[in-house]
Amino acid sequence: MKSKMMMAMAVLGLVAGPLLAQETITLDFESETLGSTNAPPGWNIFNQNNQGTYVVADTGNPGKSGNVDWGGSNQGYPGIYLANETGFDATKPISGSFDFYIDSNVNYAQVLFVFGDVGDGLEQTAGNYLNAVLQRHTFGQRARLFDADGTIIHSTDGNNTFSIDAQTWIPATFTWTPTNGLTGTLELSWMVGTSSRGPLVADDYTLNSDEAFVGFGTGREPGRFDNISVTGFPILPQGTVLIIK
Repeated sequence: MKSKMMMAMAVLGLVAGPLLAQETITLDFESETLGSTNAPPGWNIFNQNNQGTYVVADTGNPGKSGNVDWGGSNQGYPGIYLANETGFDATKPISGSFDFYIDSNVNYAQVLFVFGDVGDGLEQTAGNYLNAVLQRHTFGQRARLFDADGTIIHSTDGNNTFSIDAQTWIPATFTWTPTNGLTGTLELSWMVGTSSRGPLVADDYTLNSDEAFVGFGTGREPGRFDNISVTGFPILPQGTVLIIK
């Protein structure tokens, strides 16, 4: 009986150990084909009314990048975006980094970063996800952070600490720090040259789902993304059962 129990514990360690370890997913587009409009392996494209475009281009930082453009009416939430297929456990810390590039100097040009239940589309219900509008500074308008229903969580209008330049690659980092179950704090910062910008902060924010994804896209002008890296604890697929005898 004792040997069976020890064997079961060993099997549990082999099975549960890797599942409970942190994992990092990366995307630098270098292995993608120039001109490809297909989502990279492990990622999905979500396209509002099929009016957006995605293409792999040779405009990365360096090398290739994923370029997105929205061809419909301007909107403040992603018209087209890439989202990872691997859901991370939102009850545990999640962190990451990425580079972004606002392609246009027109007023209100922006790219968008979304975090939360965005792995199968965008349901505009409070708590579903956070939407960071990384907007070129125009007429006092700066980067802002919204709840999924459009409620402003962090407004930075007129604050140069949050200004963003167009047509330059900008590195960004984010952290999700849970404090109680699905409640936690999201912080997003970026660099403009040697100057730190941000952070945009959603403090004491409660997600509706324990499965969190990241998304990168636009709802206005063209944008580019490169060197994406996200680290967290992958969530167990629904229906996963460990049986120990």
